[in-house]
Amino acid sequence: MNHMISVRGRARVACMRGLVGALAVLGIAQARADAMPANARLWIVHDSNTCWDGVAGHSSTCATSDQFGAGGGIALHTYSKPSGSWSTSFAQASADRVHSFVGGQDPGSLYISMRDTYTVHGASAGSFDLTVHLAAEGLASSVWWVGKYWLYAPSVTVEIGSFDASTSGAVLEQFRVIPFAPANTATWGIPPIITIGPYVSHAIAVSTSYTKSVQVGDIFELGFGVNSEGQVGDIDLRNTGVVSFDLPAGVWITSENGAIFGTPVPEPATALMMAAGLLGTLLAFGTAGTTRAAGSG
Repeated sequence: MNHMISVRGRARVACMRGLVGALAVLGIAQARADAMPANARLWIVHDSNTCWDGVAGHSSTCATSDQFGAGGGIALHTYSKPSGSWSTSFAQASADRVHSFVGGQDPGSLYISMRDTYTVHGASAGSFDLTVHLAAEGLASSVWWVGKYWLYAPSVTVEIGSFDASTSGAVLEQFRVIPFAPANTATWGIPPIITIGPYVSHAIAVSTSYTKSVQVGDIFELGFGVNSEGQVGDIDLRNTGVVSFDLPAGVWITSENGAIFGTPVPEPATALMMAAGLLGTLLAFGTAGTTRAAGSG
């Protein structure tokens, strides 16, 4: 906070004002990401002025990925400029997990947007509600720069809504997922006051949810966004962002991206076939036993 700034003389005041002014300038460059591939179900974009060449209209994108799993995402990497600015990023996603990190003297933005198609299974009759949750936890912390620790305006937004599948590079990635309603998005952040001095950290915990009325057999799509932004400092969400569902008893959900929510139980037709198979097996064993007994006499 401001009271943590140590100032000695007008020259030091001018220096700090210059640095603050530089931060303000760094924050206004327009990010123009690479175009998302057609039919992508995941799109991760890291933007930072560190990766911008200073030419208006040119991309400030450091890295992108549309690949799930440990072999996909954005590998941990630090981007830097001779001027001294740097930005580090990492991101991985699965059907129900998001892990991310972005930080540095100019961390910029890390946008993780994904969509999934869900099928409702079970024996429940009629319509019922299910609730999906998206939660992220982690740590925002200051970084060492020009002789002190700095932290400025970290924020994390989670959202559940519709997924914009446009492949136009003009799409602003923070709007890739459009929340269904204001209640389906939430933002964690601290006031945009520069913290300079000793090392500081703040726990991050942010979540949102969405409730939908469904029936067994319904198929529906949801979009999820986990977006981290900052001017100076680290935003560590490697603890994970989690997708989860509240489901009625006897109901479970499968997803096109490979997740299963709830505990699957045999469908009625499947259970009947299993029972018939078991009965056939028992009868076969019984017949064999009777035959052996008769033959032994």
